[in-house]
Amino acid sequence: MKEYDSLQQTLTPAKRDNRIKRYINRRLVATEEYLYQNPLQAIVEIRDNFLHSFPKMLFISLPFFALFLYLFNLRRRQTYFYVSHAIFSVHLYCAVFVLLLAVVMLSKILPAPLQALLMLLFIVVSQIYLFYAMKRFYKIKGWELFFQFVGINIMSTILVGGLTVVFFFNSVLALAAKH
Repeated sequence: MKEYDSLQQTLTPAKRDNRIKRYINRRLVATEEYLYQNPLQAIVEIRDNFLHSFPKMLFISLPFFALFLYLFNLRRRQTYFYVSHAIFSVHLYCAVFVLLLAVVMLSKILPAPLQALLMLLFIVVSQIYLFYAMKRFYKIKGWELFFQFVGINIMSTILVGGLTVVFFFNSVLALAAKH
């Protein structure tokens, strides 16, 4: 940290890092120092911070998921308003949270190889649930349902992937704030 600060002081004001870059760099340097001092403890703290941010990540993704449903059903906008898609999304997320709660509870008593199998089963069951929920709610069949299902999954995967990167980076930066 001292090296970074002294390096910044030697530069002209025009070449120094701006506030945001300086804030991020200072946090990264502090995190790196803590990682070298306590590598195992730092990894555990980063993991815990990330796992605790998972509900926030899903909460942020919910309106976007409803927007994806809205965009895929633009032809039906006279029947389904954005609010209809949002209510459907809340229902779906609640069902997935209940299923995830069961998975977490079961994973506490199962050995590691079965935990991975349980997680795979969770993904499969939640996808089957989404497929049949879309079929029933939107009253669509055949290829249209299949393409909507695949499109929603692709867009959701991209969204959740991006949010995962952001929240993981935030978990790493939060480590520096603690120490």
